[in-house]
Amino acid sequence: NFTGCARVIGAVLPGMVARGQGHVVITGSLSGFRGLPGAIGYGASKAGVMALAESMQADLRGSGITVQVANPGFIRTRLTAMNDFAMPQLMEPAQAADQIIRLMESGRFSRSFPCSYHGRPISPPPRMCAIANTNPRSRRLSRIDENVGSTECS
Repeated sequence: NFTGCARVIGAVLPGMVARGQGHVVITGSLSGFRGLPGAIGYGASKAGVMALAESMQADLRGSGITVQVANPGFIRTRLTAMNDFAMPQLMEPAQAADQIIRLMESGRFSRSFPCSYHGRPISPPPRMCAIANTNPRSRRLSRIDENVGSTECS
């Protein structure tokens, strides 16, 4: 995820800078906000992609190039079809595409989706909840998880 994203950006960004205009939308993930069980490579690579987007936004401010990051949850694909765990609020690809288009039209830096009815991101996967509940700090972890990205959902 991270290496491929960096390579594509390295190939297209110089032309955008030369023209003084462009629009880059990077795909992060809700799993990039928190380390999750069984997602060592995926979660870390998405966290890296999200940090790359944040750095690019700062470095390219005023250049005419817009940088945004979309952080989806689970999307139905051939890869997610192989998952052997629950995937809360699994979205169809068209639903995710609609969310990304809404981000592009909004002018905001980021969008995390899907959100619950209360404007908060989905709760962590059941395996994460089980681990959090065995931890003496579980109340604190639950409160933190409820608030991850809450300002980015709309």
